[in-house]
Amino acid sequence: MDACTPQERNAILDAIIAARRTTRNFTPEAPPEEVVRQVVTAGLYAPYAKVAVERFKQGYFRRFFVFRRGSEALNAASVLLTQRVAEMATELETKAQADARYEEESRS
Repeated sequence: MDACTPQERNAILDAIIAARRTTRNFTPEAPPEEVVRQVVTAGLYAPYAKVAVERFKQGYFRRFFVFRRGSEALNAASVLLTQRVAEMATELETKAQADARYEEESRS
């Protein structure tokens, strides 16, 4: 693949992405640490849209967290994420109501 042009590499990547289908068939066994590292490394190389990363002026914008099933860290993260999702849902609802009021006032 080293002999490929950037356009050919992009075409190959596009074909792989287009053909990819996710299958959720998990086994109870954890993958070997080397496999986890390979997956995280692939994520580091994954393309990101400019809009998604342009707000990061310093520091590294890609963050990956790996938790072992049933671990205390996973349980703690689950609680924190559930709380944050609930907060975000409330914020979204508040903004939607404000937008609806603005729309009504604009029409009057």
